[in-house]
Amino acid sequence: MDELFDRGVVQFNRVIQDGARVRAHAKAVSFQRRDRLTRLLTKASEQIERLKPKLYSDPAATHRRQQAAQERAARERCARLPWALASLCEFDKVSKKKGSAAKHVRGCA
Repeated sequence: MDELFDRGVVQFNRVIQDGARVRAHAKAVSFQRRDRLTRLLTKASEQIERLKPKLYSDPAATHRRQQAAQERAARERCARLPWALASLCEFDKVSKKKGSAAKHVRGCA
């Protein structure tokens, strides 16, 4: 990521932390990039300052975004389920042809 950022391939428009811990063995040169880390810290701080007014101006916005994300996930899941059911039905048909003792899938002809 550092190299991509330095070359301008990626930009840090949004910072997200997932909380995953990763054990890494860093070389000493990794700790000598103080100026780059300082720039990144400055950009992250600026982003936080830009987001604060949005948070305080509309406290319900976070709830609406979460609700919209949940609805979108449900729609996407519903869009995938017919395909999954069709695939399962196809698997059931193939299993029957081969004579395996697979259970018949409910909803398949």
